[in-house]
Amino acid sequence: MKNINIDEDLLRVNLQGRANEKEKATLVSWLSESSENKELFVRMTELWSSASNIDVFEQIDLELDWKRIQMKRKKKTFGVTHILRYAAVVFISCSLSFLYLYNTTPGFGKLSKVQTTESKDKFELADGSQIQLNVNSKLIYPNHFGDNKRLVKLKGEAFFNIKRDTSKPFIIESGKTLIKVLGTSFNIRNMAGDQTLVSVNTGRVSFKIKNNDQELILTKGQVGLFKDNQLAIINKPGFNYDSWRTGFLSFKNTPFIQVLQDIERLYKVEIKNQNIELENLKLTIDFNNYDIDKVLKQLELLIQANIEKKGQVITIK
Repeated sequence: MKNINIDEDLLRVNLQGRANEKEKATLVSWLSESSENKELFVRMTELWSSASNIDVFEQIDLELDWKRIQMKRKKKTFGVTHILRYAAVVFISCSLSFLYLYNTTPGFGKLSKVQTTESKDKFELADGSQIQLNVNSKLIYPNHFGDNKRLVKLKGEAFFNIKRDTSKPFIIESGKTLIKVLGTSFNIRNMAGDQTLVSVNTGRVSFKIKNNDQELILTKGQVGLFKDNQLAIINKPGFNYDSWRTGFLSFKNTPFIQVLQDIERLYKVEIKNQNIELENLKLTIDFNNYDIDKVLKQLELLIQANIEKKGQVITIK
């Protein structure tokens, strides 16, 4: 087998994406020397990437983590210098070091991902917190939380019922925002245009922009919105932010257009209103876990208009 020595610092800066042109060229040259080099680098990259995909862990000190790897390697390889001399030593020591990093280093621990497409999901985290994940959503989280905080990353929509722990705040990265709690229940929804909506069911929630001093403290019944790089509290939030999980729609003197939007979101349909006069209406009605056909029948009686349904498209005439 051909010698596949490589300088550790060169490897580190390339994995971290901080290599200059000369360092990149050196790595390319090393990779071209043998297929063993390429295979080894692929293994290293896969382990490194398993952590870089979880950018929610913002407090990672990569330089410190690399020093830990080097210390671990020195113990396991009996004084091998930073130039690894033989392919076997490269493979074994790198594998041990990266596996040690993957299993034990903060931010690089074993991670789990729950991702939904057409079905919702409900599950429990290691701390006992309950999560309900809406369709087309994803949550990334560690199997075991660290000593000081509980960090997860959300894309899509989820309802969180967080087990209280004053020593470990629970932090969710969602879009461009961070939501921080000690123990409470709330809903988070990512929307188009980098918007994030947070509605609070119980307790208090800190809602802030990443890398920014802007922060809102939301309490029970309040709804916060991140839009156009600004945070704001919605004064008249309505009642249906949790309808995707409860199946319950409640309208009290609600504008007609808002009623249609809430029905569309819950039942995954498209509603076309061809009766412009209805747009000035305000409706008061509840739909408690009804199927879409029953909802349309009650709506038809209430607004005194003809409603037609073809597949997922509904037309109001």
